[in-house]
Amino acid sequence: TGGKDNFINYEEIVLKISPQLFDNPIVFEIRDADEDSNGELKKDLKDESFIKRSYLNCREIENLVLSNEVLKTLGINSWNEAKKKIGINVKYQSLDRYKTKIDQEYELISLLSNTNSKSWEQLVGEAIGKNIKNISELKKKEGSIYYMLGEKICSWIS
Repeated sequence: TGGKDNFINYEEIVLKISPQLFDNPIVFEIRDADEDSNGELKKDLKDESFIKRSYLNCREIENLVLSNEVLKTLGINSWNEAKKKIGINVKYQSLDRYKTKIDQEYELISLLSNTNSKSWEQLVGEAIGKNIKNISELKKKEGSIYYMLGEKICSWIS
């Protein structure tokens, strides 16, 4: 995509062409939260016309691999168990599942999955799909994939 700096350019294109392609377009834009100048994850992102926009409730989309539902798929029953498993590597001993930048941490994902041949994208997608019927309760539960997606994004898929 050329990075986060290109979002404005993409939005301008989408705002221009979508009404020409669709009668009542709705576009969903999900952004990595990253951190603001105070070290907190960004929260508020206002919609732009028919573009529904939201930050994740975690730093990056890859952080969803650390959600309760994905960990369970990998045979890990709790966040504490996951931290013990990955804590053997000094690099990850202070891991924060919401704020740690893990997009290039293939080693971390390997530590968690050791025998799983699925990509992190597939694991995350399956966890979202398999648990959708429980979205109302899970979106409020710390560590849940829906909690990590955030309230606004959950409203789009429920």
